Amino acid sequence: MQLKKMYDPSKLVRDPEGKVIEVKAGAVRGVIVKRADHGTQKFTQKYLDAGLEEGWLSMSGGKITISNLEGDDLAYEIVRKPGHYCCHCDMSVGGSKGGAKHCNEQHSGIASPDPGNPSGYRLDNFYSTVNHAATVNLTTKEERVQFFDDLRNVAITKIGAKHRAPEVAKAQ
Repeated sequence: MQLKKMYDPSKLVRDPEGKVIEVKAGAVRGVIVKRADHGTQKFTQKYLDAGLEEGWLSMSGGKITISNLEGDDLAYEIVRKPGHYCCHCDMSVGGSKGGAKHCNEQHSGIASPDPGNPSGYRLDNFYSTVNHAATVNLTTKEERVQFFDDLRNVAITKIGAKHRAPEVAKAQ
């Protein structure tokens, strides 16, 4: 994911050469999503705290939402919260004592699948999320519509008229 922060110029302090030397509170007025990918995204608590404080990110109902100044907002479903997890079965184990107990009871005698965590459990310090609706390059809504129109036209050209859906064949 690539974001561009947009600032309120009145809240930026500049030196005589025009270089920003201080950013006052409330300077970020939002973000523009430059690129977002399908699949998983990891959010650290520090990242979430910054987005919440600056006002371009919200968390509720098991989702993290990034408010996009240009185009659709991005919603990420939280699939795993920070905490201790088993490296064998990905189950939440509560803590380090719970991790050791779980691994001894459920995976006794089996080497950890994660060489970085030989104990068989790990501590994730991030929210693991999934974005089901992101497109490869989010720009403007018009550009996304044009992209999918072009993609459909290429598919129709390659497949040929005889394989078109009946309503598409009649329309042309």
